[in-house]
Amino acid sequence: GEVENSVVQAFKNESPDIILVEGQSAISHPAFMSSLGILKGSMPDGIILQHPPARKFRCDFPRLAMPSAESEIKLIETIAKTKVVAITLSHEDMDDHGILKVIEDYEKRLQLPTTDVLNYGCQKLVQTLFNHFPKLNPNFERENLNFSLDGQLELATR
Repeated sequence: GEVENSVVQAFKNESPDIILVEGQSAISHPAFMSSLGILKGSMPDGIILQHPPARKFRCDFPRLAMPSAESEIKLIETIAKTKVVAITLSHEDMDDHGILKVIEDYEKRLQLPTTDVLNYGCQKLVQTLFNHFPKLNPNFERENLNFSLDGQLELATR
């Protein structure tokens, strides 16, 4: 109830073009059931999945294998009746070559824009949001979106 109430109040009071709601962990993780409440309460129109491809086991559960990105996507889309629109990587235990290889693999195999925001910026995510939600503030001039050399979003000022 509280997540839903917060989203509704943000919409009523601020009239934003988009509301971003952060999750807490995978909804399939046995220790973080609050993530399911966040997912159901926020009723998202789209999900950006964070996934750690090199992690072998769940945190605090050394015998519980990490699920694949595919299985997490399937679970999210089944439970929430929404779509995963992009993937971000948690690059723990990965080098640059490994990160780029996973990005290429996920984009080809899962057909979803994928990035490591800390290393390669958020440009793909911003573009994905505009593509999936074309009604995002029609008065917003996309040419005012600038990306620095490392891909970090900056708003141009006039």
